[in-house]
Amino acid sequence: MLDTIKEDLAAFVDTERFTPWLWLKTLHPRMHPVVLLRTAGFFSKLRLRPIARVFSYLNLIGFGADIGLRAKIGGGLMMPHPVGIVIGEHAVIGRRVTIHQGVTLGSRASKYEDAEQPVVEDRAELSTGAKILGGITVGAGAVVAANAVVVEDVEP
Repeated sequence: MLDTIKEDLAAFVDTERFTPWLWLKTLHPRMHPVVLLRTAGFFSKLRLRPIARVFSYLNLIGFGADIGLRAKIGGGLMMPHPVGIVIGEHAVIGRRVTIHQGVTLGSRASKYEDAEQPVVEDRAELSTGAKILGGITVGAGAVVAANAVVVEDVEP
């Protein structure tokens, strides 16, 4: 858990060079949704789901980022403009992934047990408005264009 948060901070420090002090970077609004996501995940793993949901709702209310508590998200996550991001409960996201505004990752079916979920591998970038639904794999280092509707796997 702590390693994941360190990776998130490192990814943020790499892209936001305007402030030399690390503590100011953690207070930056672009870092808040990631902190709320990790806090919700922490409480979820402790089986304190009501508390985890509070942090998840804060993310939804404050940033419009609807991120499932069961989504597997690696460290180094960057959400430069987190408004309108939707990540399904069973989506899998690798390390050092950048997700821009309005991206949707989810299933095509209404029941999660039967639905195939998207997989986004390490260092991929999902540009503004991209929609990835179903059992699609976005390969490592791939870039999905703005407003793309992905209907087949994206090569690394």
